[in-house]
Amino acid sequence: MGLEAALDYTVGPVHVQVVRAGGSYRYVAQEPPLPEEGSRVLLMMRDYFLRHPERDPLRPEDRWLAAEVLRVSGEYERYRLSIDYYLARDIRGYGKLDVLIRDPHVEEVGVNGPGPVRLVHREVPVGWIESNIRVRDRAEALSIALRLAQRGGETVSPAFPIREFRLPEGHRVTVALRGVARETVVTIRKFPEQPLGLGDLVGRRMLPPRLAALLELAVLARGMILIVGPQGTGKTTLMGALLERIPGSRRIVTVEEVPELRLRHPNWVALYPREPAVLDPGASRARVGFRRLLRAALRMRSDYVAVAEARGREVRYIFEAAALGSGSLATFHAGGLGELERRLRLLGVTEDLLDLIWIVAVTGAHPERGRRVVAAYSREEEGWRPIAAWDPGRDEWSTTGPPPRLASRIRAGLMIGEEELEELLEQNTRAIAAEGPLVLEGL
Repeated sequence: MGLEAALDYTVGPVHVQVVRAGGSYRYVAQEPPLPEEGSRVLLMMRDYFLRHPERDPLRPEDRWLAAEVLRVSGEYERYRLSIDYYLARDIRGYGKLDVLIRDPHVEEVGVNGPGPVRLVHREVPVGWIESNIRVRDRAEALSIALRLAQRGGETVSPAFPIREFRLPEGHRVTVALRGVARETVVTIRKFPEQPLGLGDLVGRRMLPPRLAALLELAVLARGMILIVGPQGTGKTTLMGALLERIPGSRRIVTVEEVPELRLRHPNWVALYPREPAVLDPGASRARVGFRRLLRAALRMRSDYVAVAEARGREVRYIFEAAALGSGSLATFHAGGLGELERRLRLLGVTEDLLDLIWIVAVTGAHPERGRRVVAAYSREEEGWRPIAAWDPGRDEWSTTGPPPRLASRIRAGLMIGEEELEELLEQNTRAIAAEGPLVLEGL
């Protein structure tokens, strides 16, 4: 079966294609060509800059100086564009992984020891795919892990064989060295420079416009929204898009174990747990956990409290925020509504507290369709009522209007009447579908 170019674009001077054969995809990066003579000059200049850290390979005058000192000015001029690319890639960048880290369409990068580097591409619905970028051997896999740790200001060693850290660009890296893993493993979770908005998610068919508009109104009314689903199904992305719709006059406090949210909101406070990085038992006093941060969030006069990946008994503080009148949003790892309810009950969440929930949105990842909100439920007097359901065969949603209790809560929160609610819902549905301006911007 022949190869078909499903995607074709550039990342700087690198030509990228995502090719497809049947249902299989492959990421192909074509870096600038460099013949043998140019490769020899590149090695000489790279060695020069490594021996002279006071010189910057990104500065043209320093590159020309290196070429003159090495007496390769003519050859450098002949292959200058390619040599400049590889110098920047190998000395100031991330080596072989550089194009993947700089490609805005790549969400996740995985090194599983020697062999092809794998990745998750934002525009490819099938999950992990192979690339033509290969790790030669175990030594190179270890070198990649050490380089990333150095750029993240961390140390990876046999004493600390598993590390999590952030790169200067904000991407999250998890490293496991050979010994605790079969091979040295590196996983890079990338975060977009510009977060996706609600209109973007509707455009990518993660959820329908009417459900997006209903979720937005519930958030603006300071409701409690839970987003549940397996890992990598867009829970945090959806929560961030909803938080972006909140007016700047309201204060958002977020609590995350690992920084993922990137809000453009002008009144956003981000809190992160702190774990001691030393083995001294006394250092545990310096620990700042989820529970302590959530207590602090409630004392910050927060209009909204949002928690990414809530999992322990600190969940009760999210319900406390809702009981105090703050808008509450949280994401959970759970396969669906039933699993969520069972886990909450095991954590001590009673029936009365469950009634504080306004909406539960369930996310999933279809092997061909991509990420979808597969269901949404309202907490009504009689229990859970479906308000949206996704049909994977047709890739369409069936949605209902807000049921009585949810409609009453939104009306009370926005201080509007029944007709105004329906009118706002229709207007915002059209605005989100068209990626237009917010109707409730001034609230």
